[in-house]
Amino acid sequence: MQQIFDFLSQNPMLGICICLAFGYLIGAVKIKGFSLGATIGTLLVGFLLSRFVTFEIPGILVSVFLLLFCFAIGYEAGPAFFESLRSNGIKFVIQAVFFAVSAFAVLYLIGLFDLFDRDTLIGMAAGALTQTSILTVVDGLGDMASISYAVTYMTGTLLPIVFVASVLPKLIRTTPIMAAKQKLSHIKSAPTVKDTEDARLAPVFPRAYRVEAGAGCIGQSIEALEARFDHSLEVVKLFRSGKEVEISQALLVQEGDVLTVISAIKHMILLDDESMSEVSEPEYLSLKVVTKEIVITEASDAPLFDLLSEFGVVLHTVVSKQGKRLRATAGVTPVRGMVIKVSGIEASVKKIANALGYIKEIGSATDVPFVFFSLALAILFGSLKFFGFSLGDSTCALIIGLVCGWFCNKNPKYGKFPESTRWFIKNVGLNLFIACKALTTGLFAFDSKMLMIFGVGALVTLLPHILTLFFSRFVLKMDDADNLGGLCGSGTCTPALNALIDSAGSGVFTASYATTNAVANILLTVLGLLLGAVL
Repeated sequence: MQQIFDFLSQNPMLGICICLAFGYLIGAVKIKGFSLGATIGTLLVGFLLSRFVTFEIPGILVSVFLLLFCFAIGYEAGPAFFESLRSNGIKFVIQAVFFAVSAFAVLYLIGLFDLFDRDTLIGMAAGALTQTSILTVVDGLGDMASISYAVTYMTGTLLPIVFVASVLPKLIRTTPIMAAKQKLSHIKSAPTVKDTEDARLAPVFPRAYRVEAGAGCIGQSIEALEARFDHSLEVVKLFRSGKEVEISQALLVQEGDVLTVISAIKHMILLDDESMSEVSEPEYLSLKVVTKEIVITEASDAPLFDLLSEFGVVLHTVVSKQGKRLRATAGVTPVRGMVIKVSGIEASVKKIANALGYIKEIGSATDVPFVFFSLALAILFGSLKFFGFSLGDSTCALIIGLVCGWFCNKNPKYGKFPESTRWFIKNVGLNLFIACKALTTGLFAFDSKMLMIFGVGALVTLLPHILTLFFSRFVLKMDDADNLGGLCGSGTCTPALNALIDSAGSGVFTASYATTNAVANILLTVLGLLLGAVL
């Protein structure tokens, strides 16, 4: 057995892989609907391995994943964070700020009693507030930070589930069901158009014509031919000598060509006078329909339906630049930043996209130069000192991630950072950092000191929730549903939100959660930086 331990000690990367593999497996196990999660699972496996094996892990590997993690967190939160700073969500922003300030005050007061050292308090902040990123922004943390985090993470996860869904509502004389009913009674729900439902069918038909001798379009470009019909007639296919030719606006029409066009019937009648004979072979009339999202960059007063119908394109959904789903009514007009989902012939969709904006390509490739140039800026700014104080690489990566996420949301052509990539970096990047911390810590004994950390961690979890509950109710005058949902977001505790939704049978709490969660993810991380500076 000792030979195995020695082999692991000489191959720390193997230890990290084992830690992550078993950590994710343990974290996925559910007991009565509750699971530890991958982070705690990784911690436990790391602590156990460190009891038998001594690991020495290069810091540069951890630093790279750590920077990527902080950047991904900021990138994902950026659009919602800056949008939440607008006046229509100011109460949610204030609620999240009050929660963070309350948590900082509680931790600072605990620090004044000299019960725990700096590392223990930083770990307690990360665990009791379920904000693991706090561990990533404070430099020079020792083993006790990881141990304290592991002990208090349980209180940070379990107590909000119980208290926010059951206990705290009673303090303001309500229940999740009552709060949801009260909120819904003030909301006038408007019908929406489903993705599978065509908002309007474009009145166009495909027909195919053979260009005969003497036709007026011979020698003309496709662009010129379409312009003769005010672009209400569109050439979507062209066959020459029996073979389909790639369409371009500059392509010249020749005698004998077969043109597949789409248009309204009145234009088809005009085309019949052009010495063109109609043909009906299946290959000419077979059209490929595509569905795309278009980002609008050119505003117009013309109704969106009319613009799309000219191109034979069907509208499915309309999303405002703020991300809100709008009703696809006949009066809606193109607004800069709006995203529309349409279906139509591929050539037609491309043309309407060129006229209104551009096609939003989701793609799976990450803009690697953009990401690492951003990280280079983070490292550069993190090395700068102002009055002897620096933000550090991780904090700067978080801030630059916020700005990049906001910018790329407004300009989707640039800085692609797909959700799947962000998920991998956020999860594996963070848990790799956690694994390295645990593997170099050693197994701790759950003694009286650990019990004290556990108990104080419970206070750090609950007191900010209670204080923020009453502040939001009596000072901000928030309704109960927004108050409770905002508490879950301010405490960055998604399981508590799920408990609220299950109790009420309604998702009305998610609106306030989304805003406060975006703000709190940033503020609580900065909280760790401040604690590290003052303790």
